[in-house]
Amino acid sequence: MNASTQVICSFALTFGVPMVLAVREYWQLGPGPWHLPPNEPIPPDPAPLPDTGASPRYDKPLPACLIPQAAPARVRELA
Repeated sequence: MNASTQVICSFALTFGVPMVLAVREYWQLGPGPWHLPPNEPIPPDPAPLPDTGASPRYDKPLPACLIPQAAPARVRELA
């Protein structure tokens, strides 16, 4: 086996077999929820969430362990 045949076979085995398996799985999935029959009405968009005025991420205060504390001053000791 010459070098070019070795490279082609290695490439096909490395990338070809996983690609064939991926395409096979893709085709087995079938139509998803985005594929509606022609006479089926399109569902309406969901209603927007009510605005509470503040982000829910900032509604709670930080726990005490996450608030930075001032480091205690170092005391020099003379020996």
